Amino acid sequence: MSAAQGVSRLCFVEAARAAFDVLLDAPYGFEVVSEGGTQVRYESDVVVVVVFHDRLSYELDVEVSRLSGRDEVERPYSLQDLMCVTDPEAARSFKRFAATTSDAVGRGTALLAEQVRNYGDPALLGSSEFYDLLPSARAGAVRAFGEDQVNRAAKKKADEAWAVKDYPGVVSAYAKALTLSTVDRRRLRIAERHLDDEG
Repeated sequence: MSAAQGVSRLCFVEAARAAFDVLLDAPYGFEVVSEGGTQVRYESDVVVVVVFHDRLSYELDVEVSRLSGRDEVERPYSLQDLMCVTDPEAARSFKRFAATTSDAVGRGTALLAEQVRNYGDPALLGSSEFYDLLPSARAGAVRAFGEDQVNRAAKKKADEAWAVKDYPGVVSAYAKALTLSTVDRRRLRIAERHLDDEG
């Protein structure tokens, strides 16, 4: 059985429709324009929402864009992007829901619909002001992710050097970090003192 067949057997379309058909009512005014084993597409006069179940990762998510926004249609916004505008802290810790059973698909799509309305209601309603904020919020999240990766790598190297009392290695690793925690700053001072004492 292929991954697509496995996903489609989980009753995704039914669950997505049950969770997202609220978009058919006022104030949203969407219509279902297509549905298949792993996605349901809703359109209003202004906005497109595609609810999908990823064939490989089994993760549930949405793609949201304005019909008139060519760049948005080519690279639509995810739930996490919407969260970057309304709650950046929640966006940083957000993980997509992976659903591998019919029950999980039902729970996950219900949660996803609730989150989309909570974090992205202005996007669903086509708010130009909200859409104007999305590109910079997405760019900020990408930048923050990159900084986090740099800090994690530096911290890992510093921890390894600290464990073997390689104080030059500790100083070198922390020099690459963009931000340091209180504990990391304390370790850096101790390592620098050891280097001063040796020098």
